[in-house]
Amino acid sequence: MFKSVPTSPNFAELEEETLKFWQENTVFEKTLEQNKDSERFVFYDGPPTANARPALHHALPSSFKDVACRYQVMRGKYVTRQPVWDTHGLPVEVQVEKALGLSGKKEILNLVPGNEAASIAKFNEACRTSVWEFKQDWDKFIVRVGRWMDMENSFSTYDTSYIEGVWSVLKQIHEKDLVFKDYKILPYCPRCGTGLSAAEVAMEYQDVKDVSVYVTFPMKDNPKRSFIAWTTTPWTLPGHVALALGPNIEYVVVCQEDKEYVLAKERLSILKGDYVIVEEHLGKDLLGIAYEPLFPGIMDNQLGKHFITVSADFVTTTDGSGIVHSACMYGEDDFVMGQREGLTMFHTVNLQGNFNEAVPEFAGMYIRDALVPILKSLTEKDRLYAKQTITHSYPHCWRCKTPLVYYAKDSWYIGMSRLRKELQESNSHVNWIPEHIREGRFGDFIKEARDWAISRERFWGTPLPIWVSASGKRICIGSLDELRTLAKDPAQVPANFDPHRPFIDDIILVKSGEEYLREPYVLDVWFDSGALPFASGRVAMGEFPADYIAEAIDQTRGWFYSLMAISTILKGVSPYKNVICMGHLVDENGKKMSKSIGNIIVPSDAFAVCGADAVRWFIFTVNSPGETKAFGFKELQTSFRKSLLPLWNMFNYFVTYANLANFKAPSLPEDELRAFQKDGKLTSLDTWVLSRQEAVLTKVTEHYDQFDFLRAGRALEDYIQDLSTWYLRRSRKREGQAFFTVFHSLLSNLSLMMAPMAPFMTEYIYQTLRSETAPLSIHLVAWPSLTGWYNEQKEVTMTGVREAVELGLAVRAQEKLKVRQPLATVFIEGLATELPVDLAESLAEELNVESVKQTTVVEAVYPQKTEGSLTVGFDTVITDDLLLKGEAREFLRNLQSLRKQANLQPGQVVTLIIGPTHKQTVLAWCEVYPALLRDGFFSFTDESWAHEGTEEITVNGTVIPVSFHQ
Repeated sequence: MFKSVPTSPNFAELEEETLKFWQENTVFEKTLEQNKDSERFVFYDGPPTANARPALHHALPSSFKDVACRYQVMRGKYVTRQPVWDTHGLPVEVQVEKALGLSGKKEILNLVPGNEAASIAKFNEACRTSVWEFKQDWDKFIVRVGRWMDMENSFSTYDTSYIEGVWSVLKQIHEKDLVFKDYKILPYCPRCGTGLSAAEVAMEYQDVKDVSVYVTFPMKDNPKRSFIAWTTTPWTLPGHVALALGPNIEYVVVCQEDKEYVLAKERLSILKGDYVIVEEHLGKDLLGIAYEPLFPGIMDNQLGKHFITVSADFVTTTDGSGIVHSACMYGEDDFVMGQREGLTMFHTVNLQGNFNEAVPEFAGMYIRDALVPILKSLTEKDRLYAKQTITHSYPHCWRCKTPLVYYAKDSWYIGMSRLRKELQESNSHVNWIPEHIREGRFGDFIKEARDWAISRERFWGTPLPIWVSASGKRICIGSLDELRTLAKDPAQVPANFDPHRPFIDDIILVKSGEEYLREPYVLDVWFDSGALPFASGRVAMGEFPADYIAEAIDQTRGWFYSLMAISTILKGVSPYKNVICMGHLVDENGKKMSKSIGNIIVPSDAFAVCGADAVRWFIFTVNSPGETKAFGFKELQTSFRKSLLPLWNMFNYFVTYANLANFKAPSLPEDELRAFQKDGKLTSLDTWVLSRQEAVLTKVTEHYDQFDFLRAGRALEDYIQDLSTWYLRRSRKREGQAFFTVFHSLLSNLSLMMAPMAPFMTEYIYQTLRSETAPLSIHLVAWPSLTGWYNEQKEVTMTGVREAVELGLAVRAQEKLKVRQPLATVFIEGLATELPVDLAESLAEELNVESVKQTTVVEAVYPQKTEGSLTVGFDTVITDDLLLKGEAREFLRNLQSLRKQANLQPGQVVTLIIGPTHKQTVLAWCEVYPALLRDGFFSFTDESWAHEGTEEITVNGTVIPVSFHQ
């Protein structure tokens, strides 16, 4: 006997039982032990942070990561699943600042008044504690979503061993002469007080409204004539040094009232009012012209050329005036041009984003707060030609969301711009899912790879291991041993040394008698994560490159890139072979889930609806991995009803009727199936479904091998529908051992194919169906293999039968003939083969006809439909016997509904109470349709006719009172 199946299951509770089973039986650990000497499937986990609670969107990457690993284990491979926690960087620092009520670096450095080192130590200790605030929530979430990870052997990026690994990576890159310090424009966050890399900038663009202005610059020797320049960043105007013109752009001088203006001919549309063109020039003829400054006494007091027109190739006429205002310290193109032209290079804004003392009119004001005073000043000076509000996409800090500033300053870089070809070569060998990422979002980014700004002026991170001497010599440290060896005072580097700031800051190195001081930076947190294969020891273990990684689409500029950059430098190849690049999970209205909107879904709430399996299945099958997934409870239930619920219902049916038949799970099911085949006990339906199973297995295996879980899931959904709506529905009257052996095999193998995607329900089914000699868990069973049942002809034949049924039902609908009303004959033209007797009987039952006739031509006299080469028609004459049979079927359908309402068990035979009035009618129905009693599990006794029933059934207008006696 099989364990009974709950009739109204709470799937979330059943999953909790499965979790308990896995834990008590150390099933995950057994999978590791079982495959420890086997071929390795290499998987890298993108390090998550544990300083915020997991949300439902985290189920997206967790599901895609877990499904591939589970499948590969079933294929006999060993999979290292070691969690790495991302514990450094701005995400942590920003949160700790909020928790401590701090705002910016100045307050951090005064956390212990008057002692910066102690302040850093205190702040970093708070960061160290903060990163584990929600660790238990993460552990529970990972377990509950059904993801298997070796949680007992996790490590974090702040571990000393990991930091040493990161140092070793940077030292190797340094030895390739790719690490350098430079003074140039980089994206800078004034709130966080640190520069960012180009990859980080690409992660957080926001559409914002800004005021753009058209400003006039009167020529010194002709004050009546002014250049018109345009800018979307009015705060840069106090730092203005030059006007850039395109050398081959056509410019015009226009007269408006008593003033003249110079602008690009293609931009005349920006002018207000009437004008007359008085001159035309190419840009190259307007160079070197001096003009009046906007804010005298600032840039003209500094070294370098200023307030002249210069040539620049970056000037366009797509917007603005065709003349670009240039403040060399706040734009990459401007900075390069300033160096080339010898322009004044001087900061008017400090590192906090405030105007400095050189700008007395706005000193101390935050640049974005100074907009109104700047506009007022321009208006008072009669230099504001026009202003307008524009909406444009502007980069923000990816963690604190502050608008970034492009700012000239020192930073350490890795020369990625020299490696663009190498990056593209590495990328060309990667299987990206979706494929367009290779040449699109990721490919475009690496084609224009910028030098990677790796230094951060922050506190909680891997310290930059570079020391510089007074003469400019550099040492890049690769380990604590090397640090201890070169330290002026080796006692500063004890065995238990914490390499974080501030402890490393004051260590002085000595080499060849020369002292070296450490550069006061920490490394970009993305360098930490990109170094994972090397710093975690996976490369040393021989686990490189990864066979598979999976993260969301924003990681094309984050982890995917940092991995690729570092591995291309050190190994010359991509660090991963296959990547799933996921779209985001949004609410059912397509909105991003956020606390402010109030549409956050707590994972446990989603799991409570239909279980974690349902969430996983939805994620895999709703659309392609790279597409945005709109998630709601209604969508979740819809997905569940067409996949896991039909599976459960078939499983429930099997257990119920197999127990009634005293069926026992075979220890060698394949042997028994072959024996039944040999003895002729398998029907055409059985041999078809066994062939169909092999076809599905072939297809699903191929999809899993290609990491195509969408097609794997949808192929399984189609197969579930085949089993539920065709095989099982056509087999409901069967009770023999052959049927139950086939059905047991189908459910067992279907569960194996679904196990990587739906680990909970398939485990429950497996535990119920398994024989005593079978492995302990479904996740310890090998992936099913082909056993030779596939038969293409049987597939073609059954497809023809099902198409004939579908076409026949369409004819019935067309003729308004209820399916419950039997007809005499169906005529079928165009089937590839002569149907075996049992399939003809199945077709007859589906279309409710007395006989099936295959013919070369369906006569025109019969109502019919044609689709392709197939034609189906009916003899629609209804005899008295056929009418009675139709009434009998209608009566039985209503009786079955009453059985359900009375909660009668399947197979439970009861006495049918009719009464004397309708005795002859019902007996006539039973005579023409004996299945009425057999299929309804009813019997007649003397009591059947003794008194009227209590429930009413209407058949063709006749009301018949009935009831049951148990």
